[in-house]
Amino acid sequence: MQISYTEKAKQSADYELLRQADARLEEILGSAAEPVSGTWDCIQDADDGPLYMLRLAGRFNEVKRTFEPNELRSSNMRDFWLYLLWGKFLQARNERLLRQLLTTES
Repeated sequence: MQISYTEKAKQSADYELLRQADARLEEILGSAAEPVSGTWDCIQDADDGPLYMLRLAGRFNEVKRTFEPNELRSSNMRDFWLYLLWGKFLQARNERLLRQLLTTES
């Protein structure tokens, strides 16, 4: 898995938390059947506080989620949201593969 960071993410106070989340994400993904890349970005919420957006992209689909810093500090919350994001990625991929299968069988 290839992970990249925008300059804002690299310069954020929570950069080490992003790197810890990446290490956990690598464990969750294991050896994925298709190459997956990820990108972290730092954006601001309505109160000018930091939020961190993770985008996971494969050849044909992309999912994203915004994390609050406290979600990254809690390993339970972080893992929950990473598993959910990976599940959404797999669901989108499976739906695409099913559509292809049904199209070729028609």
